[in-house]
Amino acid sequence: MLSTTFFALLLSAKTIAVNFDWERDQLTESEALSNKAFHFGTNAAPDQECRAVPGDDEWPSDEDWSAFNETLGGALLKPMPLASVCYTGDNYDPKKCESLKQSWAGMNLQ
Repeated sequence: MLSTTFFALLLSAKTIAVNFDWERDQLTESEALSNKAFHFGTNAAPDQECRAVPGDDEWPSDEDWSAFNETLGGALLKPMPLASVCYTGDNYDPKKCESLKQSWAGMNLQ
């Protein structure tokens, strides 16, 4: 009896989703059509297996990213990839790279 009542209450309960204010921001159709950088993936060949990465011709310019970020109220993040410590550049760190490689497959990825 108790389990039947519990399941009846569970099934009749309403789910309420609470969003942050910035999660309600959406591009309008005119905003989406106003900038080629917002047309995600339309420049790629249909049989292309790889995605664009920074430095590729298909990657949006800093100006395009800024314009897109402005339409979203500044919600875009630009984090550094975890493995950037393993590649030549300003973020290269051989000790952090080795630590990353050692923990790559584990749950305590650092």
